[in-house]
Amino acid sequence: MSLGIVKIIDGKLQINTDSLMSGNDVVRTDERKHCILKCVLITQKICLIYAGNIEPVTQLIKGIYEKHKFTFRELVDMVLQNHRKYDLSTDYISLKPL
Repeated sequence: MSLGIVKIIDGKLQINTDSLMSGNDVVRTDERKHCILKCVLITQKICLIYAGNIEPVTQLIKGIYEKHKFTFRELVDMVLQNHRKYDLSTDYISLKPL
């Protein structure tokens, strides 16, 4: 299980997560050196945190930025379609307007 918390405190973005990436399908929380945070800022107020296979997320982000404008509901639908398309191989942990 993974946890991600994103907040704006005193005008600064604070992101805390226990999920670190060490390979395409591997999440490790024991080594904190040379790791990449699996968190993407979609807009100034929407953050996506994920775990698992990164290829679906790459394709999702390309699709989001090609669309340019979308509502939050449309974005949620895009994430759900992506999740189903890739046989649930990525867990989307957080997608919430700040």
